[in-house]
Amino acid sequence: MRLTDWTAECATQRSDLTSLTVCGLDISDGIEQVQASVIVVLAANGNAARYLAKYRPVQPIVVGVVPRDRRESIGFYAKDSPGDQVARQCLLTRGLDPVVVGHKGKEETGPDAAKNCVMESIEYARRKGLVKSGDRVVSMYNVEKQCAVIRVVIVS
Repeated sequence: MRLTDWTAECATQRSDLTSLTVCGLDISDGIEQVQASVIVVLAANGNAARYLAKYRPVQPIVVGVVPRDRRESIGFYAKDSPGDQVARQCLLTRGLDPVVVGHKGKEETGPDAAKNCVMESIEYARRKGLVKSGDRVVSMYNVEKQCAVIRVVIVS
């Protein structure tokens, strides 16, 4: 799979919007531009995926739920909810398709861990028939609550 950088400004222009809400709006607009088949969101607690789902995109949203013991390697600070619980809670929101990713045994850190979790989520979407070779996938995750990384991945 090829990673293609696609930047989106997630800085808030208005004080009444959170950065996750602005990123949800940016992704909703950007999906149509890149003609993505699926949206992948990495989540520790599912909030980013729920914010994105509130805009009702046509594309399915695959939520890669990172287990509690792997969150620190990616930079997630939310460690209170178990991964299985977050995945079950995501099932209650329309358009979300959760999968637990980043199981034990893989010892990556930082960007590599996040990239591998995104690739696991894309592989899950492929097994479910949501994407095929040549499709574009928009992926989003937060890094240490400082910035949101938004990428376009071309499935090979």
